Amino acid sequence: DIQEYIDNCEFVIADITYDRPNCYVEIGYALAKGKHVIGFYQKEYVDEKIRKSKRESRIPFDLNTYKFQEYPRGNVEILKERLEARIGAVRTMKSSRIP
Repeated sequence: DIQEYIDNCEFVIADITYDRPNCYVEIGYALAKGKHVIGFYQKEYVDEKIRKSKRESRIPFDLNTYKFQEYPRGNVEILKERLEARIGAVRTMKSSRIP
């Protein structure tokens, strides 16, 4: 079902805050299908994970070349604003492409 949803969507929204390998697979599938991925992660959770593991990156190394935006824990309004801005940017970018 997920692959069918990705095949038929305009873009994919992915939250990579928690380690969920299936999410990474779905992002990879979406990218392979040419879908734009709008990525987010919860700043406080990921910062804590970095402190515990001594990692340098907030996101997995194979995704760190893509733009994932952070949002503060518990602040749904900021997440909503950032998500709306990113969706608007994707739609603008898609509409301005020359066929």
